[in-house]
Amino acid sequence: MKTLLPLLIALSLIPIVGCTDADKERMAAQAETRKRKMAQQVLEERAKEYWEAHKWQDWATAATFLKAAEDQFRFLELRSDSSLPMPGIQNLEVQYVFVSGVEMEQGEVRVKWVEAKPIEGRVADGGEVQKWYKQHGRWWLDPEDTLLSTTALNPGAKASALDESPLTRSE
Repeated sequence: MKTLLPLLIALSLIPIVGCTDADKERMAAQAETRKRKMAQQVLEERAKEYWEAHKWQDWATAATFLKAAEDQFRFLELRSDSSLPMPGIQNLEVQYVFVSGVEMEQGEVRVKWVEAKPIEGRVADGGEVQKWYKQHGRWWLDPEDTLLSTTALNPGAKASALDESPLTRSE
């Protein structure tokens, strides 16, 4: 106790200084960067889970990445059509993840893969940029940005980033 008392007296004599405005701004910027990186990591993990289900053609699981039940049903309905080509996705790579918005509620993920096309007897590189959105603390795939939305797999759908991507090339 005798050694603790002089230490407490010495500490009480040191003036307590608060953070300057510059320190507060720096800490706020660092917190924002950490928050964005965390959101990007969570979105990247979520996108990888979606693509893993797609790779193994686990359509029931892949459909759960769409929030609305009607989008899930449409996805499963298109996948059940055996006339659609079933790409054999291999070597999937997430190239980038970008999170935007004040609350970091919008995201974009670019993936590329090697696609086996057994009917054509060839292998091709494929890729897609997908839009994701965050709602109720969870990331959801934009229903217009599923692989099944591409005009190659669904002629009535809008052209997707896959159709315009420099990643799509045949070998």
